[in-house]
Amino acid sequence: MTIQERLLKNRQDYAQQVQDIREDWTLSLAAKNAQLNDLYVEAATHERLVGELRQDAQDRYDAGMRKLSSAPTPSIPLRIFIHSATCKLCRPCPETLR
Repeated sequence: MTIQERLLKNRQDYAQQVQDIREDWTLSLAAKNAQLNDLYVEAATHERLVGELRQDAQDRYDAGMRKLSSAPTPSIPLRIFIHSATCKLCRPCPETLR
């Protein structure tokens, strides 16, 4: 069962519970209001937690993508010299004579 299917099932279960509470003729109006309030608080908490989970997953994804797209930092400082055959500042090296 995928996450989307579970969320859809939870939403359907929530709607069914609300309908059952409203249709229960044995409960007083105060009892119905208390049960509905508890159900609303539970649903709001669930939605908040789902939002936090999605934000955390998005943050981890963004951090991973930034790490992948950044240039690697070497553990030892590298010095790159560009030699040319016409360089007057350095003497000829074996790389330029090839």
